[in-house]
Amino acid sequence: MRLTLLIFSLESGGAEKIVSTQANYWATKGWEVTFITICDIPAFYKLEPSIKLNQLGICPHTIHHLKSGGISQSSRGNGQVTKGLNLSLTTRLLNNLKRLYLIRQAIQTSHPEVVISFMDRENVLTLLATLGLPVSVIVTEHSDPTHHSIGNRWWRYIQRLAYRRAAAIAVLTPKSVEYFPDYLQKKCRVIPNPVSLPDHQGVSERVSGIGGQPKGQRPAEGSEETPQTPDTRHPTPSDGRKVVISIGRLIPLKGFDMLIQAFAKVAPQYPDWSLEIWGEGEARPELEALCQKLKIADRVRLPGFTEQPLEKLRQANLFVLSSHYEGFPTVLWEAMGCGLPAISFDCPSGPAMIIRNGLDGILVPPNDIEALSQTMGDLMGDETARNQLAAHAPEVLERFSVEKVMGEWDKLITETRLRTSRNLGYSQLTRK
Repeated sequence: MRLTLLIFSLESGGAEKIVSTQANYWATKGWEVTFITICDIPAFYKLEPSIKLNQLGICPHTIHHLKSGGISQSSRGNGQVTKGLNLSLTTRLLNNLKRLYLIRQAIQTSHPEVVISFMDRENVLTLLATLGLPVSVIVTEHSDPTHHSIGNRWWRYIQRLAYRRAAAIAVLTPKSVEYFPDYLQKKCRVIPNPVSLPDHQGVSERVSGIGGQPKGQRPAEGSEETPQTPDTRHPTPSDGRKVVISIGRLIPLKGFDMLIQAFAKVAPQYPDWSLEIWGEGEARPELEALCQKLKIADRVRLPGFTEQPLEKLRQANLFVLSSHYEGFPTVLWEAMGCGLPAISFDCPSGPAMIIRNGLDGILVPPNDIEALSQTMGDLMGDETARNQLAAHAPEVLERFSVEKVMGEWDKLITETRLRTSRNLGYSQLTRK
């Protein structure tokens, strides 16, 4: 199988990490995998040596189409906000025509049987660039399309037209399907992200050992199923401090202002707890000012970007996701995979797929600061309850394992391969 994958870049990010995992999986199957990236930013995640990487370098950082919140992915490590240029309509049109031409050339050179594109604008560009080519295109949505807009009304109009050419539309959650009109919903396939951690086996063994049960063995009926002893996976520092942790770009979308407010409400009751929010972004000044206003600046840390998120998660005691919306949030399943009890807003649309409410995490109503604060306080004050959730949290690594999820992808690719001859010509782009 010859497979070509197209994405904006392979820099550090949740979607980029998932796409790299998928590419490596297919490469180890012996498939010929080619990556085409719009930007020439160096790949952050390790790729199999057999994967061909074609970086077009046709979207310099200065005209990076801004990610949600106004920060480019490439700015995540240093906190710089990349501003778009005030380009004329003619210049933008010419730039996109150039991109289409170069993308088309790159795809033709890779001789794919199936093309998979990632992210909304790249999906549109790929579908337009492959007009008339005997190749099927699968487009993927890595965020919640009901809340993450591709852009202005013209982009949305072109998206609806172009997506008619897609052989399939891969979405992360059933809720995401509802964004599309009926004639596109028929093309949708719900496939969650594959999840894995470098030391998955070690995590599973540590978790099963806490309750005194051998790995894979259920407790006898009527026995205590959950740990009653301190959670040694997340040791408390010698000073007795415990940590609530969150990780993400410091942008409004992530709702860290709500998390800080929720923590402020319970902080006086739990003086041995602190809040750490790892990440960088444009909202840092506002978040720091909020901490000062609420008089908890000495209890909240904003340490910046980290290249070792798993290490930070394992050093914490409770994870909170406070986003307004998410796709299939990587940091949530990473936290759970590390055996960390998790709380999340039940925001559209991924958290409800990942958390089994009350079993391996807690979902609270979206944007409800009072409910979030109450739930945080309940768990901060109850180690047994935290351990009960932590005992089941790493099961997320089995529920969405690479083997299970990529099996669904393999089926979709095989089906799509048979439709190659149908994706020909401009007439299909304009026909419902």
